[in-house]
Amino acid sequence: TGPQTLSVYWIIVFFSLVLIYINSVFLFAYFELSQKPRPQIRKWPTVSVLIPNYNGERTLVKCLESIAALEYPLAKEIIVIDDGSKDSSRKILGKIKGIRAIFKIKNAGKAAALNDGLRAAKGEIVASVDSDTFPAKDALLKMVPYFNEGSVGAVTGLVRASNANGFVEKLQEIEYLVAFGFFQSVLSEINGVFVTPGPMSLFRLDALKKIGGYDEANITEDMEIALRLQKHRYKIVACPTAQIFT
Repeated sequence: TGPQTLSVYWIIVFFSLVLIYINSVFLFAYFELSQKPRPQIRKWPTVSVLIPNYNGERTLVKCLESIAALEYPLAKEIIVIDDGSKDSSRKILGKIKGIRAIFKIKNAGKAAALNDGLRAAKGEIVASVDSDTFPAKDALLKMVPYFNEGSVGAVTGLVRASNANGFVEKLQEIEYLVAFGFFQSVLSEINGVFVTPGPMSLFRLDALKKIGGYDEANITEDMEIALRLQKHRYKIVACPTAQIFT
């Protein structure tokens, strides 16, 4: 057992050193890149907000209030795609003014709901927002200017836990801060972002249409759409100052 224990020990040491090295590189890169100035917008594009919803009666109203409160120079188009909800979502949506609701009879999944929204959207930029998500008021103002660069196909923000009160929720908050704040920021600078977080991400509408929209047979729509945008040479950039609570 002596040699076996020794081998396991050195394997653990080796991978620990590799992880320390990787994290050190990311850390130095993060501090260097955090000094970059924010992009400036020349002309504000039109924006459509797509909200796929399935049995979201508990959070739907709060989500829509957050979307309506988003600060932006132009009027926002808000489209809710109810994906065959069995709760009171349809009734709730029928009472809310200033939105367009698309009601689906059968639940077909988030990717299919988003594709329905894309076909209806008129904005140059589309924001995909989950119905249990509440972005900060200035999220659009901070994220949209990154589309000034024509090669940018998507922009991500800093996803945070909206109810980080208990121990598990606090752990999730730390995970979000590291994954969507620290690592995503560095990956953005080396054009290596591989996921556009489901709670809220922004996309160039013509880019999504060019690549054929979402793959409706894939259950991880936020990753598959990011990888296909990369495959078609679109950049995905991170805006860690835009806070998105979910």
